[in-house]
Amino acid sequence: MKLPSLPVIKTLIPGPHSKKMASDLRRYECPQITYIDKDFPVFWESADLCSIQDVDGNIYLDLTAAFGVANCGHNNPVINRAAKKQMDKLTHGMGDVHPTPLKIDLARELARITPGNLSLSIFSSSGSEAVDTALKTAFMATGKPGIISFEGAYHGLTLGALNATAWEMFRKPFAPLLPSIHHILPFPDCSPVGRQLTEDQQCERILANTRQTVKKQAKTSQPIGSIMIEPVQGRGGSRIPVKGFLKGLRDIADEYELLLIFDEVYTGFGRTGNWFACEEEKVIPDLLCIGKGMSNGFPISACIGKRKVMDQWGPSQGEAIHTSTFLGHPVGCAMGLATIKEMEKKNIPTQSRENGSYFLNLLNSTLRKYDFVGNIRGRGMMIGLELINPGSLNVPATETAIQIVKKSLKKGLILLASGEYSNILCLTPPLVITRKQIDFSVTVLNEIFTEISKGRTQ
Repeated sequence: MKLPSLPVIKTLIPGPHSKKMASDLRRYECPQITYIDKDFPVFWESADLCSIQDVDGNIYLDLTAAFGVANCGHNNPVINRAAKKQMDKLTHGMGDVHPTPLKIDLARELARITPGNLSLSIFSSSGSEAVDTALKTAFMATGKPGIISFEGAYHGLTLGALNATAWEMFRKPFAPLLPSIHHILPFPDCSPVGRQLTEDQQCERILANTRQTVKKQAKTSQPIGSIMIEPVQGRGGSRIPVKGFLKGLRDIADEYELLLIFDEVYTGFGRTGNWFACEEEKVIPDLLCIGKGMSNGFPISACIGKRKVMDQWGPSQGEAIHTSTFLGHPVGCAMGLATIKEMEKKNIPTQSRENGSYFLNLLNSTLRKYDFVGNIRGRGMMIGLELINPGSLNVPATETAIQIVKKSLKKGLILLASGEYSNILCLTPPLVITRKQIDFSVTVLNEIFTEISKGRTQ
């Protein structure tokens, strides 16, 4: 279904049908799951590339790619045709018993497009599962249970992945279920507000802290076996580590015989302007977690690793000790293969890099004038706009960010507040967004920022 490329708002937001559905949802879904208030949510009905239509007929411009999934655009016709063709033949297989040929095809393609000598995959259904797989693999390969991750890290909410996720709000309710194997170190943000150390000083200090933690834990019953990091933090607020930090972690992992794990569930498949974010500094992990944009909409993910690491699992003895019912799902594999083909044909990573640079420059030139705007940063189509309280640089402006998200929705822009304090506007649109749509988005944001600025002075 072809939709207008720019927003068309016909009702109050949320519209009457969305409000009715929100009321119904309260009756049937656990109240912890979907946030509902007088301004949220709108219920999606259909989509076309960067456009979303809700159940009331309103059209929005999606600046989230639905959590970074629809990299090739919502309802991409090429990818959808691949899914429909596969569904006409076979909708489910027996992934670890009697697989389909598509599992071979997609695993081969992942080995081809991922950097370095990553060659063996374990498929799963979500990013959290891919992270669980990586952590299990690291333990199988090293025999060491300890994990190092970094402040702001979001690696998923399953119990395994939660061991590497740094956000206290997610960890605290389940603390009794989490073993004390997790060590959270500072994240060397390349563009913090109110920086006191140079980038080199940050890098050296945190790498020294990492090395010290590894050495200290080596003398305990829980030595460090893996270091996990997002090459660019996603839900942490599009935070980019200082140059050289990933290389430093690679050196530490090699020195102490640890596994370096890159979580590219969010950043993979062109999001940051390369196929994978780690290519920017040419640092190759031992294990790479991927998902989200991998199939442009079907729940499929993977952990892909070096052969010498994956071989530590040993061959199946007839019952896999790590598997799932939908592993290597044929529809997901078909969509994954079509996604890779579509991205190569249209050179989508390059589009992401070039239009992302245009978007970032336009945001900086238009919105830097507001005193509640902190750092505006990004790589490719992964942009974070940090909001602060004027006069208090280190105090996050959470309420301002939420206010902007709600005002934007009423004007036809779908975006999210991210970061541990929800004070960072996270702009991760489909990678096929046009410059006309980018211009429109910045114009609307500028209008909203002006309204907020005037409200502060009245």
